[in-house]
Amino acid sequence: MIMPNHIHAIVFIDDHEDKGRMQYAPAETRDGRSDQSAFGNPGRKFCSPSETLGAVVRGFKAAVTSKALDLGICPGKRVWQRNFYEHVIRSEKELNAIRQYVIDNPANWAEDSENPLAWGL
Repeated sequence: MIMPNHIHAIVFIDDHEDKGRMQYAPAETRDGRSDQSAFGNPGRKFCSPSETLGAVVRGFKAAVTSKALDLGICPGKRVWQRNFYEHVIRSEKELNAIRQYVIDNPANWAEDSENPLAWGL
């Protein structure tokens, strides 16, 4: 769920026996050229040193920031806060409650303390 100042996402981790590392193709530069040296290994695919939720979030933030810059959105401005909130969902009941929270969250934005329009200035 995309909110004006944050997003909500539920990430499912597939716990399988494949112990290979996540691999990413070389990034492209803003002018469309392949940037094969982006991760210090020219001509090879980048292998994530850590297969963590942090790596997934970091990659997501990087991709969104790159696209925003390509579109001229927020040039020279910080796009993301430094960290993220995570919670391990341990039951179907908890998953359903969190799903409902995410669905209902946009309706609560008008009263949210982070919403500048709710400040009454």
